[in-house]
Amino acid sequence: MSFPLQGKLVDIGGRRIQLDCRGTGSPIVIFESGLDINGSLSWSAVHDEIAKTTRACAYSRAGIMWSDPKDGPQNAKTIAEDLHAALAAAGEKPPFVLVGHSLGGPYIMTYTNTLALM
Repeated sequence: MSFPLQGKLVDIGGRRIQLDCRGTGSPIVIFESGLDINGSLSWSAVHDEIAKTTRACAYSRAGIMWSDPKDGPQNAKTIAEDLHAALAAAGEKPPFVLVGHSLGGPYIMTYTNTLALM
């Protein structure tokens, strides 16, 4: 079974990351999924509701759902770098409120601690 693309594929230098941004306003809520294969779809129960009051973006990490796989290590730093590159390539600008589920928690902490001020 094939699932239609949600959002768009954003080129981050030879790879594409799926990013689904909805709504308008600030801050932009960024959803980071946990350790599963659902990617951005993990947030389907709340994505539209949050997008009623501000901009809300969910994405799928490298190799999950529509996003291209990544060669080399996948760790919190490389995942945070991919998210940063995808948001920048899509023209999404801070301020961001990052929301992580399960394993997504350490990923958003790494993003906040290393890339949020770039």
